[in-house]
Amino acid sequence: MTGGTAGNTVAGRLAEIPGISVLVIEAGKSSYGVKAISTPALATSLVESEYDWQYQATLVDRPDFKRVENAVTRGKVLGGSSSLNYYSWHRGTAAQYNEWELYGGKTWNWEACKPYFSKSTTVNTTSKPSLLPITLTNVGSNGPVKLRIVDPAPLGDAVVKAWVSKGYPLANDIFNGFAIGLTHLVASVDDGIRWSSVSFLEDKSNISVLTETKVSKIILEDQPSSGSGDKYKATGVEILGGKIIKAKKEVIVSGGVFESPHLLMLSGIGPKEELEKHGIECKVNSPHVGKNLQEHVIMPQVFRLKEGSSLDTWYRPGPQLDSATRQYDEFKTGPLASPILEFSGYMRIDERLALCPAYVLAKEKNGGKDPLGPNGTPHFEFDFVVCPTCPIMETE
Repeated sequence: MTGGTAGNTVAGRLAEIPGISVLVIEAGKSSYGVKAISTPALATSLVESEYDWQYQATLVDRPDFKRVENAVTRGKVLGGSSSLNYYSWHRGTAAQYNEWELYGGKTWNWEACKPYFSKSTTVNTTSKPSLLPITLTNVGSNGPVKLRIVDPAPLGDAVVKAWVSKGYPLANDIFNGFAIGLTHLVASVDDGIRWSSVSFLEDKSNISVLTETKVSKIILEDQPSSGSGDKYKATGVEILGGKIIKAKKEVIVSGGVFESPHLLMLSGIGPKEELEKHGIECKVNSPHVGKNLQEHVIMPQVFRLKEGSSLDTWYRPGPQLDSATRQYDEFKTGPLASPILEFSGYMRIDERLALCPAYVLAKEKNGGKDPLGPNGTPHFEFDFVVCPTCPIMETE
């Protein structure tokens, strides 16, 4: 398995079983000791860095419009995208998970998944609980990933005032399966550092990790008389250079939405016609592998703020940044310990969509079901970032 967000989580869980040994194979470098990863305020500097796959993806291809994204950020480092993201921790909505049940079975609905959210994390209950009046231990307790309520940043009160002035609701608890309104965030930052999925690997003597190691294909061996109906069995992996690593029990593919289908197709599992184009023997004709990738659209809006209304002045080269750097290096506190996002707002726009002919038609074709936010899930997420959204300072 690969050492990303899901891979490390699964590895940590498997390692709890006595007698099990787990090998994690990660294409990127180790994240240990990388200041740009561990320092919360430096997250924006990781985009298009050596820790980013920088995938090129055609997100829209229509006769009237084509959009090619030159750098779709995904983590190429131990911890995967959990070593690059902007920290905000939430679960999504119950309606989304309940729809998964149609495809993955009853273990994928909201009630079945909920205990595992709590099991993954531990929330610092001393982190200004008045900002988020919920029972923090319900968010996470006794898990390896540490969380805390985001400390107030400049402009926070003004954001709340503006939001409420438009008649929009506040949301105190977005962890109960329903997320509509503006909420103060919980982040995967505590003790002044980022907490990623690497936490699942720590103190596990039965986990081995190979970094900077790229898997080129899964080894599939014939088993014509197995009785299971499966013609092939995954028995190991081949890494670039030809070395074979054999698995005693099983091979788990957890490379994320780009690398998992990529590896499957390199191994001969995928749409037969597509594999044959590239001279790959099709061992399992699975037509949906590599299809149906969906990505959400981000539309930035940038506003000039009054001096002192953001953390911007602390991040630009000068005496304030020097002071913030000394404070962070010595105490792991101050502006550089900020997880960037303090508030997110989740909203639906049913009334406006009802006036859009294209949406009305799409809803009719979808059997009257909202194709954008089914069963009450939000249509939009608004993230309020009161600091620079591009890397403007030198990092190690």
